Amino acid sequence: MRSYLNKLFSFFDYSGKVRICGLFGLICLVTLLEMCGFGLIYPLLEVLRDPNSIDKFPFLQKFLSPYFSKNPNQFFWTLGVLLIIAYVIKNLSLLLLIYLQNRFAKNRIALISHKMLEGYLVLPYTFHLQRNTADLLRNIENSVIIVFNKGLISLLYIVMDSMVAVGLLGVLLLVDPLITLVVT
Repeated sequence: MRSYLNKLFSFFDYSGKVRICGLFGLICLVTLLEMCGFGLIYPLLEVLRDPNSIDKFPFLQKFLSPYFSKNPNQFFWTLGVLLIIAYVIKNLSLLLLIYLQNRFAKNRIALISHKMLEGYLVLPYTFHLQRNTADLLRNIENSVIIVFNKGLISLLYIVMDSMVAVGLLGVLLLVDPLITLVVT
């Protein structure tokens, strides 16, 4: 696995490695937003079930108690709107992440294909006489696409989904550790 990653990252220059780090940072942000959105569902359902259960959530009570003390109905609306805003922000950032990942991969595909074409063009004429042109074109077009789409993009999705799973498990452990440990 490590040798595969080394081979994959050997395709990148310094700016490519910086952009990969930026994508990783955005993945961390999306993970945090996912955790926030997921973490707001349980308090909303619990307070809807029992309005006196707001005492279970000191963090929310600290920020939303002025609304709750005046009108419980207004508190539910506030928490619901907060949940909707959290999910809209999370989904917009996820859309941005997917766009940037695909743009990064497509730019790298173009760059590597261009370098391969330049490399083939400087080879002697006898090299081209001994090779099938279709194989050279396949290497330039399809092989690079396969490496980046099946390798890099898949790796980024695995990292993102793993971080989200670990983050959600952390939220569940924070909310109710006993049930989370028993069920998982």
